[in-house]
Amino acid sequence: MKWKWLFWLLAVVNVGLYGYFELSKPLNSGTASGHEPMHPEKMRLLTPQQLDALPKSAPVSTPMEQPATEQPAPQALEQLSCYEWGSFPSRRLARARGVVDRFGLDAKVQVIANQEAIRYWVYIPPLASFQEAQTRNDALRSLGIADTFIVQDAQWKNAISFGVFKDEALATRLAEDMRNRGVTDVVKAVRNKEGRQFVLLVKNISSNAAEEIRKLKPDFPYSELKQVTCQ
Repeated sequence: MKWKWLFWLLAVVNVGLYGYFELSKPLNSGTASGHEPMHPEKMRLLTPQQLDALPKSAPVSTPMEQPATEQPAPQALEQLSCYEWGSFPSRRLARARGVVDRFGLDAKVQVIANQEAIRYWVYIPPLASFQEAQTRNDALRSLGIADTFIVQDAQWKNAISFGVFKDEALATRLAEDMRNRGVTDVVKAVRNKEGRQFVLLVKNISSNAAEEIRKLKPDFPYSELKQVTCQ
């Protein structure tokens, strides 16, 4: 019985030793992927020239900083103003309103007192033709008299105007100055004293539109366009 127990004990020890040595052996089933053996005999050092000949990796490009785009300066809004244009007798009022409508402007008609409407006009009476008036006007300019225009209004067509004044003293002074310069046929006369007179109060008019209306002075010789306070 004692020998039987010893036999089995030695058998178990032998099996355990066999298993230990079998598991300690390296695996011969092949080299794991990514762990291939190195072969030192196949390795060689590269010279500096060979290193320079190797393809270079492309440098990482960094986006260029875009210059800040300058925003255009906001355009200043054109200043609009109010003007008073006149005065006109009733027979010329419709024609003046047609000019205002042509520019798309808002205008209000106002009746003014006769005394307020009176103006003093300095002018040379109408000449025979526009050509004759133009020749005379050129002669005035040669004397240094530049602030003139040839009237195109039917009643006074081809007259040469020097100016229309509310102050009679200013008109008198201008007429005397013209005579001293040799313009002997100059005339000072009162205008706008017949019947009721009207002015147009024009709102929201640009400087360009006002200048265009001033250019129509030959068609409205007794009128004036002046800037007033908007109401």
